[in-house]
Amino acid sequence: MKNVLLIKGSSQYNAMRNYIDEIEVGFRLLGYNTYVADAKKESILDLQINQIYKHEHIDIIFTCNAMMWDCEALFETFPNAVYITYLCDHPAIHKVRLETMSCKCIVFTCDKRHEQYIKKYYSNIKFVKFIPLSGSYFKKYIPFDKRSHEIIFTGSYRDPDELKNRLLDEFSGSLMQFVQYMMNLIIEQPEKDIEQCLEETLQVYNVQVSDKEFLELAYDFCDIDKYARFYYRDKVIRKLLENGLKVHVFGSGWDQFKGTGCENLIIEQGNYYLALKAVADSKISLNVMPWFKAGFQERIATAMLSGTVAVTDKSEYIDNNFTDEKELLIYDLKHIDELPNKIKDILADPEKAQNIAKEGMDCAQTAHTWQHRTIDFVHYMEICYPELKIDNEGIGEQLSITYDTFHIREIAVAAMNDLKTIETMLESIQNNDKIEWEDIQYWYIKVITIYMNAKENYPELQVSAFIYNYITGVQDGDASRGLELLLRECSFMKAFFLNMEEMEWKKEKNNLMYQLQETQNKPNIFSQKILIKKMKQNYGNSEDKDVKEILENVQKNQWVEAYNQNFVAEHINGGTENGQVVGYDQEAEMCYALWNGKRMYYPKGYTQGDVVASVNFVNLEQDVKSPHRYLEENFNVDEGDIVIDAGVAEGNFALDIVEKVKKLYLVECEHKWIEALNKTFEPWKEKVVIIEKMLGSKDDENYASIDNFVEEGYVNFIKMDVEGAEIDSLIGAASVLENSKKIKCAICAYHRKNAERDIRNILEQHHFYTSTTKGYMFFKEDLDSWIDGELRHGLVRAVKMDAVI
Repeated sequence: MKNVLLIKGSSQYNAMRNYIDEIEVGFRLLGYNTYVADAKKESILDLQINQIYKHEHIDIIFTCNAMMWDCEALFETFPNAVYITYLCDHPAIHKVRLETMSCKCIVFTCDKRHEQYIKKYYSNIKFVKFIPLSGSYFKKYIPFDKRSHEIIFTGSYRDPDELKNRLLDEFSGSLMQFVQYMMNLIIEQPEKDIEQCLEETLQVYNVQVSDKEFLELAYDFCDIDKYARFYYRDKVIRKLLENGLKVHVFGSGWDQFKGTGCENLIIEQGNYYLALKAVADSKISLNVMPWFKAGFQERIATAMLSGTVAVTDKSEYIDNNFTDEKELLIYDLKHIDELPNKIKDILADPEKAQNIAKEGMDCAQTAHTWQHRTIDFVHYMEICYPELKIDNEGIGEQLSITYDTFHIREIAVAAMNDLKTIETMLESIQNNDKIEWEDIQYWYIKVITIYMNAKENYPELQVSAFIYNYITGVQDGDASRGLELLLRECSFMKAFFLNMEEMEWKKEKNNLMYQLQETQNKPNIFSQKILIKKMKQNYGNSEDKDVKEILENVQKNQWVEAYNQNFVAEHINGGTENGQVVGYDQEAEMCYALWNGKRMYYPKGYTQGDVVASVNFVNLEQDVKSPHRYLEENFNVDEGDIVIDAGVAEGNFALDIVEKVKKLYLVECEHKWIEALNKTFEPWKEKVVIIEKMLGSKDDENYASIDNFVEEGYVNFIKMDVEGAEIDSLIGAASVLENSKKIKCAICAYHRKNAERDIRNILEQHHFYTSTTKGYMFFKEDLDSWIDGELRHGLVRAVKMDAVI
C-alpha cells in the first residue's frame, strides 16, 4: 500500500483547501492511504510530520501552489517521497519556488500554456503536465424551475482603474510607457496571456533579454494579468447590470463597485460554502476566466455539477471540449455587447436553459469531477515514477495521526479551533441563508472527523450516540433540531479539549514557577533541567539537522540559551579581537563602532566595552547560519527601494542598505536610541525619516501605524523586530501590504507563542509567499517557551505574489 501526505494551506475563500479535501478522497478511492496535515496549524505541523514519520513511510507529498517546497525539514524527514504540486495560478507568480525545485517532483498546471511555460523556462523540472481545474458543489439538487436566483457571480472585485493607476505609479519614464503598452495590449487582445503580451512588447521596444531576465520581468509584471481579469470582470458585469439584468455576487470588494447599473447589483454575504449553496440555487452562473487562456475554471465546473447553466468566456480548452449552447453558454470578450441578449434569450426559454444545464451536469459528472482529475494525476504520476503504481483494487484508508507522547495543549487547541470554525460556519449559514438538513449532515461529518483524529490520543473522549444516530440515520430530518444537537456536540467537545489544555497548562506553569526561585525570576539549574527534558520529549525524534544540532549542544552544556547552534562558538571571543573598530566622538559625546565602514553611534553613557558587546551580539544575530538573519543573496533590498526598519535599535540593518535605497523609514520607540540614530544617519538625512513611537494598528501620541506614516502608499521592504507587537503592526499596515506590488518582508516571529502562524496568515491573506529562516531560537523572555519547551523560527520572510482567485 502506498501512502500519500496531503498538506493544506491558506488561500482566498479556502478554495485550495477544498481542492485538497476532494483530491484526498480521490486518492483513497484509487487505493492509496492518506494523511492530511494542515500548514495553517503552525503550532503542531512539525509534530504531525514527525509523528507520521515514526509510524509510516510516505511515498507522495501532495500540495497546491508549490506550498512547503521550501521546508527542508519535510524533505529531510521523507527523503524518498515524490513531491507533487498543483499550480492554480500562472507559474510567473510562483517563480521563487519553481526555480529551486529538484528533479524528484511533478508539477501539474491548470492551463496548457502554463505547462509550456514551465517546460520552456524551468529545465530543473523534469515532469510537468496540464490537468484542468474541477469544482465542488452542494449535494442537494434543486429543480431548475424552483431556483431563487437568475444570475450569480462568485469572486472578488477590485476597481480596475485603481489597479491600473497603482501599477503605473510604480514605474517612470520609458519603463512606465512599456507597462502602459502591455496593459493596452492585453485589453485589446484578450486572447493573449501575460507571456505573449510581454514577448510582443519586448519586440515593439526592440529589447532583447535572456530567459532568466524574461522570468524576472514576467514576475514583476504579473499584476498586469490581475488588472486584465478585473477590467473584464467589471466590464462584463457592468454590461449586464446596464441592460437591466440583476446579478447576485459573492465575494469581497463589491461594495466598491460604482457607476451605472448599481441598482441591479445584489451583494450577498457569506463564505465559500454559502456561495456553493447559492450556485445550486441559481439558474445561471457567470464566469470571467482568470486569464487561463488554455485552461478551465472552478466556477464553470461548480456550476455544471450543480445543474446550473455555466456562462463563460472562451479559452482553447473550452473551445476544444465544449459546444456553445450545448453544455455551456460561451461568449467572446471582444463582443461583450452581445452577452446581455444571449442571457436574456436563455432566461426567456426555460426549456432550452434546462437542457443546457442538464447536458452540462451530465458532462461534468462523466468527466470533470475532482475524482476524474485525481485519476489523471495518478496516471501521469505512475508514468513518471512506475514504483508508485499500486496493484490492489480496494479503497485506501484515511490514517489518523497517532502521537506517542501527549502534546495535550497543542493538539487540544488545534481541535478547539476546528470546532470553532464549524460553529462560525453554521452561524454564517443561519444569518445569511437557511439551515437545511444537508448542511447538518455535511458539518456533522466534519465534527466526526475531528473526533476520529483525536480518539487515538484521547480514549476518554466520547460523542453522543443519540446525536450520531439522529443525524446519520435520518434521510431528511428537522434542520433546526439537528442544528441544536450539532452545536451541543461542538460545545461538549470544545469543553473537553479546553479542560485538557487548561489542566496541562496549569500543571506545567505551577511546576515551572516553583523552580523559578531567584528573586528576579531568572531560570536556575532546576528549571533548565526541566526545560531540557521537555525539549528532548518534543524534538528527540526530529530528523531536522538544526534541531539535532541544538539538542546535542543543549545536552552537552546542560543549559539552554537563545542560540544553541555551533556557529555561536565563532562569536564568543569576538569584538576588537575580530577586527571591530570602536571609537569615541568627543564632539557628539558618544561612542561608535565602524559597521562596514560607516559609523554606528551608541547612546550617551555606553562605554567602549558596551559597544563591543553589542556589536558582537549583532554579528552573531546576523551570521549567515543564524535564524535571525534578515537578508541573504536571494532575499535582499534592491536599488531604489522604499524601506521600513521597525525596531531599529543600533541601526545596523538600516546602515547596510541606506546608500542604495530611495527612502528609509526608521521606527524606534526607545528614546535612548533617537539621538544616536540621528547622528548615525546624518549623512543621509534627506532620505531618512525617524519616527519615535511604538509601531501598532492605531495612531496617537504613543503609537504609529504603517498605513498612516507611509506617504507613498506602498513600500518595497519591511523589516520588523518590535518585541511581540508584530501582529498588531501588520494589521496597521493592511493598505500598504495590499497596495505594494513588489515587496518583501522580514518579520520577527519568535516573541510569542503562535506568532509565526499569525504572521503568515496575515501576509498570505495579502497574497504573499511566506517562508521562515533556517534554524530555530529559544526565546527566554516568554514564559510559554519554558512551559512548552518550544523552539521557534527566527523570522518569517515573505515575498508578494499578489494572486487572486
